[in-house]
Amino acid sequence: MNDTGNKNRAVESECGPFHLSQLRGAQSIVFTKAPYLLSAASVAGSKEAQGPLGKCFDLTNEDDLFGAETWEEAESNMQKEACVLALGKSHVDPKSVRYLFGGDLLRQGIATSMGVEDLQIPIFGLYGACSTSGEALALAAMSVAAGYGDYMLAVTSSHFGSAEKEFRFPLGYANQRPLSAHWTVTASGAFLVGSHLNKIHSDKQHQRKSQFRHIRIAGVTCLLYTSPSPRDGLLSRMPSSA
Repeated sequence: MNDTGNKNRAVESECGPFHLSQLRGAQSIVFTKAPYLLSAASVAGSKEAQGPLGKCFDLTNEDDLFGAETWEEAESNMQKEACVLALGKSHVDPKSVRYLFGGDLLRQGIATSMGVEDLQIPIFGLYGACSTSGEALALAAMSVAAGYGDYMLAVTSSHFGSAEKEFRFPLGYANQRPLSAHWTVTASGAFLVGSHLNKIHSDKQHQRKSQFRHIRIAGVTCLLYTSPSPRDGLLSRMPSSA
């Protein structure tokens, strides 16, 4: 038997046979060797900081532009900051991350591609609207469980200013919003998924015992997400994962 065959047999003995053994029902996957959610980070805007979850965010900024000149660039800055924070919590170098699954609410994922460019991680751009975070986590977990890499990043974002410009009325129009109008969140969340638990490199982190170090991802379920189209009010259907 050649080296490839030996490696495949070794992997099968550790993770179980590959042929559909992880499928459950019509939409679910249960991992034979479950990956871990090693760390997570969140960055949010001023309105979110004032809400009931304000203290739960890792970083908030009173300036919703986050030092940028446009809403789109601000969203990119949020994504980059969230990724850097998530990596820092687990002391993982970006070079160790095999793939990044990310998306946003802008056309062609421009906020994601520009935001994480400096990390130099191969990226899969996603667009699932409200489901993008769950979709990215599901794909990251499946990739780690399949042995495609030890670390995967999942990240998503939205920005009130860029969403209004993209889907509703640009803020420059100064239109009057009814009290019942939806308000797109200004925030970004990033998650680091890994094949094993990291060693704790600092006393401070050891004392904190971050809750994310004890979360193991058992599996994922593919759902169907239905929402009104923001442009024409028709129902739009898109794949989703959670």
